[in-house]
Amino acid sequence: MPSGQKVIGILGGGISGLSTAFYLRKKFGDGIKAVIFEKSSRCGGWIKTISRTDGSDSFHYEMGPRTMRPHAESGMNTLDLVEELGLSEQVHFITKDHPVSKTRFIFHKEKLVKLPSDFSVLFRTVPPFDKPLIFAAFRDVFKWRRKLEDDSIHNFVRRRFGLDIANYIIDPIIRGICGGDARQISVKFLMKNLFEFEQKYGSAFLGLAFSRISSKHDNDVVNVGYSNIALASLRQNWSVWTLENGLQLLPWAIEDELKRYPNINIMKNCQVKSVRLGDRSKPGVIEVEYFPDCEQKATEMILCDHLISTVPSIELGRIIRRSKPSHPSLWKVFDTMESTDIQVTNLMYKGQDVLNYEAFGFLVSSVEKSTQGLLGVVFDTCTFPQGDRQILTVMSKPSPDEEHDIETIMGFLKTTLKIERPPDDHYMEVLRNCIPQYTVGHYEKVDAVRRYIKAANLPLTLAGASYDGVSVNDAIYSGKNAAESYDITDIT
Repeated sequence: MPSGQKVIGILGGGISGLSTAFYLRKKFGDGIKAVIFEKSSRCGGWIKTISRTDGSDSFHYEMGPRTMRPHAESGMNTLDLVEELGLSEQVHFITKDHPVSKTRFIFHKEKLVKLPSDFSVLFRTVPPFDKPLIFAAFRDVFKWRRKLEDDSIHNFVRRRFGLDIANYIIDPIIRGICGGDARQISVKFLMKNLFEFEQKYGSAFLGLAFSRISSKHDNDVVNVGYSNIALASLRQNWSVWTLENGLQLLPWAIEDELKRYPNINIMKNCQVKSVRLGDRSKPGVIEVEYFPDCEQKATEMILCDHLISTVPSIELGRIIRRSKPSHPSLWKVFDTMESTDIQVTNLMYKGQDVLNYEAFGFLVSSVEKSTQGLLGVVFDTCTFPQGDRQILTVMSKPSPDEEHDIETIMGFLKTTLKIERPPDDHYMEVLRNCIPQYTVGHYEKVDAVRRYIKAANLPLTLAGASYDGVSVNDAIYSGKNAAESYDITDIT
């Protein structure tokens, strides 16, 4: 290792860990050595594309995220990264005026009901609602605020807009985004601004109106410095995008880029056992003890100057708990940060005669008791076709009986989509602890552990989906911020 080169350990080789290493290399060049500890045999985390063959043709399934949204700073940053990696020609997108972008359903009373997509429904009653939606706006304006530090998103929406909106819009959306229970998920997860408007102005709509008025005086140019493809997404009004042959191309491209540099070391099949943080006999040095090849027979050790953790918080809690000192102020909080399991079932049908909808898919509210754990169905090839075939992805809560699940799924699709024949191919996988659950109080917990790390002067940075948002854009942006906020002169 070159003289003066600092060693930064990165826990996790998912999209957050890879992005962290990428931006560290971009900022510091050869001034650092980054070591990624990944316990599985592959990098990319929950971004996982399964390639299949159909005779001489091929197609793919997505087990995790399948599309990306080019929204906000984090979305623009991801497109900047895509261009920097030379992937711009692999990007496929649809615009916001595409029928799929405007057509989403929920399952309601044994049938599919189209969710409102324009203002024409404000003054008339449409299912699943029992009154025109304009009454929800009136309710918010005249409903007095309730002073709270946090609240569940279901409680907030029910309080401000009514039970129907909470049950038939927010509940299924939360199940679709994170597989969670809207009665437990924090309102700050999806509606932070509206919650803050309620607390400040007494009404979400009034706060939104005031913010729009004040934003007219904001002269910031939001598109300065973006890449060509990011600017194109703004001009062309993209709704969602993906990559040719699957989103896994993105972590693969980052990994290939990192492998070009001798100062970036990606250690797969490598499970970290413990870390020694704040050892006063070795100021600024972290001892990372790990099992090479995950055999868990004999451990090895590497010394790092700083540690950036991108693994799930509960996994980091287990690592710190086995360490000395164990810092219970950290792992006891990490133990309370929940995540959920999701079962993903991909179904492929040859031909174009199975699905008679042009839509993104449909979601299932938890109030529909007949659905046996089903969360929703994505019409994958409506958004991005894959030859003469139709592909659906069914998301559900896991069941130990795969055959029963396939039978249940087929029966459900027969009822809702009138699909009579079995799929020509299918693939099923249960993703364990795959999506963090930002329950009420989550953001306060994250703030508390970061304050503790700072106060204790620990050489540790937290990044990734457990802390800074669960989308791929959020995960990449979190890794970037962890790298760019890091000052190499602070390593002593």
